[in-house]
Amino acid sequence: MLAHGRRAAALLGIELPTDPAEIGRQLGAEMTAVMAAVAERPVEQWMDLPVMTDPDQLAAIALLYHCIPAAYQKEPALHALLCTKLTTLSLRHGNSAESAYGYVAFAITFWVLGNYDLTLRVGELGLELAHRFDAVAITLAVEVLYAGCVMPWRHPIAECVAYLDEVAARATDGGDPLNLAYTAAFSVIYRGVLGNSLVELLSEARRARRLCARLGFDGIHITMGWHVYHARWWTGVQRALGLGEVDIGLARRRRRAG
Repeated sequence: MLAHGRRAAALLGIELPTDPAEIGRQLGAEMTAVMAAVAERPVEQWMDLPVMTDPDQLAAIALLYHCIPAAYQKEPALHALLCTKLTTLSLRHGNSAESAYGYVAFAITFWVLGNYDLTLRVGELGLELAHRFDAVAITLAVEVLYAGCVMPWRHPIAECVAYLDEVAARATDGGDPLNLAYTAAFSVIYRGVLGNSLVELLSEARRARRLCARLGFDGIHITMGWHVYHARWWTGVQRALGLGEVDIGLARRRRRAG
């Protein structure tokens, strides 16, 4: 996927390097451009940028957006570069639906830098922009990222959980299994932070694990198995579900599928 993405990006005049040093150099340059835009005017005014109309730029920003899931799994440094490029393309050529995801994804960079105010402001910008463009699939992805990675830094955790429940309902209605699985995972994590009873947490973790297994998202299924294991342990159950058993169950499903 990423090899094809790199070739397609090159046709549009965008280099997505494989060399880590070059990725780092490009990432630094793109982040400098974003910080210059932050200094130039309030991020809320980025909403007033013109709508992107250039067909080459629209193709480029859509391509980068669709490369993000693979980069997240395989090349974390490239993932950071892609998210940053979504933002700089928008600042240079105008907003599109994919810009909304770029803004929310880049908001996490401000969190890493310890600027929680900008984390929330840029995240809210992306969320509002997603609703303005009303692209259902991208809006759900934006809402999951916002609820899971932006909201918790400035909103009570209970509000994050409630919002995740709303997003889960929209993902169910919209037939979006991936974002439904992610909302389930985030919901379990934040219910644990919120201090819900272990019995309730165990029930939610089991429900999320079954959901992810049914939808075929093995990585999230294994993560939820970790939460089941520890919730059972903390409740004093002597024979807890071991992570090895989760892996065995996963291997069995793969053999049946093959």
